Amino acid sequence: GPEAFPSAPDFGRLLLDAKLSVPQPGRGVVERPELIRAARSSDCRVVAVTAPAGYGKSTLLVQWAVAEDRRVAWVSLDRLDDDPAALLTLLASAYAQVSPGNSDLIAAMSGLGVSVLGRAAPRLASALRTSPVPFVLMLDDLHELQSPACHDVLGLVISGIPRGSQLVAASRSEQPHLPRLRASGDALEYLASDLALDAAGAEQIFAQARVSLTPDLAAAVTE
Repeated sequence: GPEAFPSAPDFGRLLLDAKLSVPQPGRGVVERPELIRAARSSDCRVVAVTAPAGYGKSTLLVQWAVAEDRRVAWVSLDRLDDDPAALLTLLASAYAQVSPGNSDLIAAMSGLGVSVLGRAAPRLASALRTSPVPFVLMLDDLHELQSPACHDVLGLVISGIPRGSQLVAASRSEQPHLPRLRASGDALEYLASDLALDAAGAEQIFAQARVSLTPDLAAAVTE
């Protein structure tokens, strides 16, 4: 019957919930506790993970989310989010999940005639800045945001991340907000060289498959 298919609003809600939910941790992956510990204990408000596909960027973010005791707002970005108004609504929805009482914030992002950069983005930045609880905002697949307007929105939102909270973004390409944050010492960056598999990681993966590697073999596999 007709009940088999969700209605359009329900379907939209399901899609949104999926984009705002931390994915399940994968099996047979390399654990990254040292990288996560260093990033969490740094006083950098922004952590950037930048590497080509296959380096375990999303896995690192998921492991961090699972280990984190602050509230985690997660956003999985795709090419349909490369629109400043859509991006702001998504970010506000993610933040509203970890800071209840901000549902009016979502409406404020998408009101008719709202100026995205003039009013909506500063409003969200202000809400983040005055957050009653520390939080970690995680953005996966940031490379999907290509438009300068989205990069401007992101820059404004980052300006609102307060001390004690962090924005963590994973991207396949250089993250647009980094040059400015590098200059102020406000960003911690992990690159492909930090994520590259080492011998210990190779031993982990094989051990999970119940295969023990000698150190020599682990080194050879890594090469």
